[in-house]
Amino acid sequence: MGDREVAESRLLELVHRGVLLSDSEDESARCYRQRSELLEKEQWHPHAAFYHFMTRGSDRQPVNEQPDYDVLESEAKERASRHVARHGPPPDLFFERGGLPVVELPPARRDGELYESLLNRKTVRNFDPTQEMSASDFSTILKYVFAWNGFAELSPSVKVLHRSSPSGGARHPIEVYPVILNTEGFKPGIYHYLAHRHSLEVIRLMPREELVPLVGDFANGQKYAGGAHALFILSAKYYRNYWKYRKISRTYSVVLMDVAHLSQTFYLVATDLNLGAFFSAAIHGPTVDEALGLDGYSEGAIAICGCGVKLPNGPDHSLLLRPIEELSE
Repeated sequence: MGDREVAESRLLELVHRGVLLSDSEDESARCYRQRSELLEKEQWHPHAAFYHFMTRGSDRQPVNEQPDYDVLESEAKERASRHVARHGPPPDLFFERGGLPVVELPPARRDGELYESLLNRKTVRNFDPTQEMSASDFSTILKYVFAWNGFAELSPSVKVLHRSSPSGGARHPIEVYPVILNTEGFKPGIYHYLAHRHSLEVIRLMPREELVPLVGDFANGQKYAGGAHALFILSAKYYRNYWKYRKISRTYSVVLMDVAHLSQTFYLVATDLNLGAFFSAAIHGPTVDEALGLDGYSEGAIAICGCGVKLPNGPDHSLLLRPIEELSE
């Protein structure tokens, strides 16, 4: 094989790997070209696109069993001990610059449901499989966390929406896909929330025993996710943000911040309803996108929230919290 043939062979290999784009009608070349054109159309910044697609999840561990609530907490402690044994102790929890004047602040004590919810907010991964979550609680979470509450008109063609959580540029790119496993009045399955109408579109109904392992795959092998009564997959319609902030690398970070804002509001509403709640960004993006029918370029899954009726008379619902003063003394 001559030098030209060797060079052409190597170039073709790079095309098939997606490193180079080609105008060839070869199937893989055409596929990569179409993806590149879609990224360009959606106004992705190259650095943001590289980060996003390289971190969508690759270590999927299929889950085919219900979570064992009796060992979840002990497993967490054992994993922490093993991690310390392998990598050493974690960095210090508290940071002081040192050598600077310190100004004491006045006491900050407030009463009321908001402040109680803030202090009581915590992650719960143990749920009662014998109980259904009420339809009212499920609807309340959707309404007060994810629904549109109003809009403002900037021009005849530009309107911005309002949610209970902030959004960069008021663009609100996050769509919500409830996965119902054990909720009063609803069949198990995957839905899409119509935030402007406070109603659901049915994407796919399926028996709970089939949905639980699929949810475990969504959550990258975290088996406790299948024990929740309802999950809320948060995906992003990227062009909602990229339309305004075009090919700006920082814009993708703002999209991720929207998910963080919504997750905290989710925790607070669930806490007020006396439901257990959790949030996880450790999802397998390609698996979730495929199940939801998303292309991953114009819209893609980012994280999952879950909630349900807490497990009574069992292990602690979460780590036992102690006053911070005991640690800082």
